[in-house]
Amino acid sequence: MSSKNQNKSKNSNKETNKKEEKKPQKKTNSTKEKQNKEKQNQKSNEKQNKEKQNSIRRTNTQSKNEKNANKEGSLLIEIVNKLHDAFTKLGIANLDLPQIAVVGCQSSGKSSVLESVVGRDFLPRGSGIVTRRPLVLQLIRDTTLQEEYGVFLHQSKQKYYDFDEIRQEIERDTERITGRNKGLSPLPINLRLYSPNVVNLTLIDLPGVTKIAVGDQPEDIEKQIESMVLNYIKRPNCIILAVTPANSDLANSDSLKLAKSVDPKRERTIGVLTKLDLMDEGTDALDILNGDLLGMKFIGVVNRGQKDIDQKKKVKEALSSEETFFQTHPKYAHIADKMGSGYLATILNNKLIQHIQNSLPEISKSVDENLSKTESELEKIGETEGEIQRKQIAFRSLSGFAQEFKNLIDGTSSDVDGSVVSKFSERLLGGAKIKYHYTTALHDNIEDLRLEDDLDEETISKYIQNSEGAISRMGIPEKAFHWAIRVGLLRLFEPCKKCIMDVEKELIGIITDTTNKIQYFENFPMLRTRILEISIALIKRLTKPTLELIEQVIRMELAYINFENPTLHIRRFTEDKKSDILEGWLEKRRSKTKKWQRRWFVLKAKTLFYYSGPKEPTALGVVPLEGCIIETVDDIEKIKKELEEKKDDPEVSKKLIDFPEGPTDQPKRKKSIFSKSKNYPIPEQNLKTYFRIRHPINTVDGGEFMELLAENEVALKTWCSSLKRNAQGIFHEKNQANRDIWLVREVVISYFRTVKISIFDSVPKTVMYSLVNPLKSILEGELMARIYDEELMDELLNEDPAIKDRRKKLKRTLILLKQAKEIIKKVQTVKVNTKI
Repeated sequence: MSSKNQNKSKNSNKETNKKEEKKPQKKTNSTKEKQNKEKQNQKSNEKQNKEKQNSIRRTNTQSKNEKNANKEGSLLIEIVNKLHDAFTKLGIANLDLPQIAVVGCQSSGKSSVLESVVGRDFLPRGSGIVTRRPLVLQLIRDTTLQEEYGVFLHQSKQKYYDFDEIRQEIERDTERITGRNKGLSPLPINLRLYSPNVVNLTLIDLPGVTKIAVGDQPEDIEKQIESMVLNYIKRPNCIILAVTPANSDLANSDSLKLAKSVDPKRERTIGVLTKLDLMDEGTDALDILNGDLLGMKFIGVVNRGQKDIDQKKKVKEALSSEETFFQTHPKYAHIADKMGSGYLATILNNKLIQHIQNSLPEISKSVDENLSKTESELEKIGETEGEIQRKQIAFRSLSGFAQEFKNLIDGTSSDVDGSVVSKFSERLLGGAKIKYHYTTALHDNIEDLRLEDDLDEETISKYIQNSEGAISRMGIPEKAFHWAIRVGLLRLFEPCKKCIMDVEKELIGIITDTTNKIQYFENFPMLRTRILEISIALIKRLTKPTLELIEQVIRMELAYINFENPTLHIRRFTEDKKSDILEGWLEKRRSKTKKWQRRWFVLKAKTLFYYSGPKEPTALGVVPLEGCIIETVDDIEKIKKELEEKKDDPEVSKKLIDFPEGPTDQPKRKKSIFSKSKNYPIPEQNLKTYFRIRHPINTVDGGEFMELLAENEVALKTWCSSLKRNAQGIFHEKNQANRDIWLVREVVISYFRTVKISIFDSVPKTVMYSLVNPLKSILEGELMARIYDEELMDELLNEDPAIKDRRKKLKRTLILLKQAKEIIKKVQTVKVNTKI
């Protein structure tokens, strides 16, 4: 063999050996890879098993917590449900019980969410507004039940096992209140559902928010619905379940807007996102569910669609499909344990339990307030069982009635509750009102009788002539005075009679008010009516002699005209028949400086003199009065008004321009007009005592007119009447008849004024002597004698059936409230774990 062949052979053997070496190495690498893969799979399986065990442990822990929370919290919710039913039946308001209100727009899936929580299909469906009344839905968990059923509050004895019938009854009761025209009503429908498959919850399904009125719906349908929704969710104890479709713009969600308006911090708002399965392909709501987008977390749910409902898909099947949807969804699988209707129900239950515990102090306070109110009203109504007891109550009531009447008259009423205290500050009551009638009112009515308006010259002249008869007499016949005075005296009876009749009316009003204040009279309406009849008859019986007595007082005045009465000052009228002599202090205003000065004035012989003092011999000024005009402020205003009305007449217009102005308004001063100070303007309140003297042609005291101030209104009248008589010259010897007329008029007016004072003093004494005091004295005795002598005593003491019914209702309410109070005390010690 050649060397080449040998080399080839050697090389060939080497290659063969290399190949043989390579084969076992390749096999070794493959085994290693397999072993590594098996290890990775084992680790992966261990990790999955570990996660599965953790998930199971987490689920078990959650389930255990849920069971504990449900077990401990069921008692709380059950109590609230019982309280809610009791208060609804008894009509007790102002008790804000913790509830969950479901809010959302139309077609947001509200009804489906509720049915998913309940696990049954029972709510009405359709187009437009389906929920037209609030539905208060109480879910009661009872694991002992073999079959679920529902009970309506308005049909508390009937159980509904067919949930289709529950839907029909909701529709029927809605139409019973709202009619068939899609109207709304805030009156709730209360429904309790008992089932082993629910958690203890109280939910309120509210009408869906809508923007546009459809058909015959009112134009303000949106405002009506929002108002009804806000009425529930504005309560601090209301948990808001805000339902929003995932396939809509959440920024404009009606439910979230309404919730935020009453719960801006979202402390009691739970967001629910529906229709996640209807979102556009390639989109998801993970950011919303996690709270990254809107700042609050949402619980996602998937409800039955219209196709599922049409195909009669059961709610339980829908819940199973919902669970599969979240567990298999690539975006939601990792949060599937915190999604779905089951989780929502658990969260709601725990939220409600926590809220109830926080609200228990306020609920307890409300129960205590209603308990106190009920006990107080029951005590007021009292117990009236048995004939003897009723008669004893009647006796005490009559005595209390008579005493309270006396107290009201005397102003010592023992009733000082808030309402009466406020009345004391608002108007006159009792004896104060009676006093008003015989003082202020009587005084005003008597003062309104002015003989001056009736005693004109012609009338008095006829009195004088008729009293003279056919015989000529020296002086004025006394009969002329008597006839003139008699006319005025007869007119006094009407205001006196009115006063007594007003007092009678007031006494009847006090009697009526007093019967309303005696609590047991409400129990016996016939007794109250009889007391009123006897009391009013007694008042009228006493009024008659009171009227007769006041008539006698007036007749006594008619029987004797006493001109010797020292208050009359008759001499003032008769001393000088030819002229007035009058003197006294007046304030005089200087025409140049317009400053006021105190001067002593003397009127004599139709001339007015003024001095610096009463003992000064020399007059500072003299004013002849003949032809002068004497004007008060009223006279000035009257003349100006008459001229104003005829200002279109050129002649009158000229007179208006030339007419001298009256006193201008000047600032008020506390200092008296008759103080020692000599120079100051007229205070406004003293314009009533202002008068002036002017002459149509000549000047007066160097000026256009002389301005004067009297000390008071009486002095003003005296000065003005005397000055006018002297200015007109009515005391001329040839006109003695005018003097006589004036004398009769002045004497009669003065005498009438004196009699009015006497009557004003006599009427109150007569009223108290003959009417009020006797009534106070004999009222109780009269009632006792008349009522206890009645043959129909038993009939009078028949209690009002309405009072009996009210007492029974109050007793039931009292029992219920006491039970509630005891239950709440026990519940306050229960500890509930709400962390899941």
